[in-house]
Amino acid sequence: MLGKFGIALLSLVLVAAANSPMANSPEQAGDISSKNATAIEAYRAGDYSTAEAVWISALEEDLATADRGQVLYNIGNAVYRQGRVTEAIGWYTSCIGATPRDGDAWNNLEFVRREAELEPADRGDLRSTVARILSSVDRSEAGWMMLLCIALWTFALTMEAVRGGSLWRRLAFLGFLAVLFSSAPLAWQLSTESEHPEAMILEQPAAALRTEPGETHPAIAQVGAGSRVDLLDELGDWVRVETELGERGWAPRSMVFELR
Repeated sequence: MLGKFGIALLSLVLVAAANSPMANSPEQAGDISSKNATAIEAYRAGDYSTAEAVWISALEEDLATADRGQVLYNIGNAVYRQGRVTEAIGWYTSCIGATPRDGDAWNNLEFVRREAELEPADRGDLRSTVARILSSVDRSEAGWMMLLCIALWTFALTMEAVRGGSLWRRLAFLGFLAVLFSSAPLAWQLSTESEHPEAMILEQPAAALRTEPGETHPAIAQVGAGSRVDLLDELGDWVRVETELGERGWAPRSMVFELR
């Protein structure tokens, strides 16, 4: 029974490891370094719009794979300097999604949410604390951590089978517990993952979701700024979204920030 459970967990880890991002090629590394230098120079000169455009260009050309979190953070800073506070919330949230342990991104996110008069991203309650702990490692890190625990557990099981004794039985049990605990971050990420792109409502104080794309159609729900939604469809300047409560409707694209 334990053997089958271990094989299932190992398969899960291998799938997660296979989906982990690849490092940049030398050519891409040179390109992102050049773009980053250009953007930093513009930012320090106070030309925040140029800095933003260069960093976004790096993202769109998929040059910033390894440095994605830092680039997203920099864009958030450039956007905030231009007075687009709610959009900065989206960029900092995206940064945390890429680098969940980035303390500067968390500090800036909470700062701009306060400035926008929104609830903190980390409310400090039990659910928020657990969610932040479980999401503090990315999928690749969670996979390798669980793989290591499975290897140690398998070793303890093998030694218990070969040598016997209470010590190896206890170590095998502890190894089993370690596998369970180490699988929690990966299980959390898989359970909260959506098949649709995730986005955030930026319109303050709330965005109206309409039955059809167009201002003349009736509103069926109001979604507050900072709320997470899933993108279901798009038509021209309108996107169809689904809220965490399962409400579906159309909103102007300008009110919705796609979390990259």
